[in-house]
Amino acid sequence: MLVLLPLILWILVHHIVLNRSGTQVTASRELLFFALSLCTLTLTELQDVSAKLRSMASFHTLFQATLFTINFAAVAYGAILTGDARHDVLVVQHAYHLSTAIAVTGFALSTRAQLFINQENDHAGI
Repeated sequence: MLVLLPLILWILVHHIVLNRSGTQVTASRELLFFALSLCTLTLTELQDVSAKLRSMASFHTLFQATLFTINFAAVAYGAILTGDARHDVLVVQHAYHLSTAIAVTGFALSTRAQLFINQENDHAGI
């Protein structure tokens, strides 16, 4: 849960304290970076599970969903940078909501992966 502290503080400072309306592009970038880093760490941790857990269908689902989220976040990041450079208002307006959805998805996948990995530790008596 400490992973969320910088993100929560950033959102509080930029949206509540500063009350800036022009921070949506910056917030979108931060949220996408959060999703990318969290999903990358999740993939790293999923690589270290036992062969028993790797054979489960839920492992493959988590792995593929995490890869999809990383790819989708990278494409969205590129679209945001392109839209910002071209001053495309439509892209910038919808980027924040898309970035929020991707970050929430990344967080949910990471949490589910941790529960999945700890399932092995619980059965091993660790």
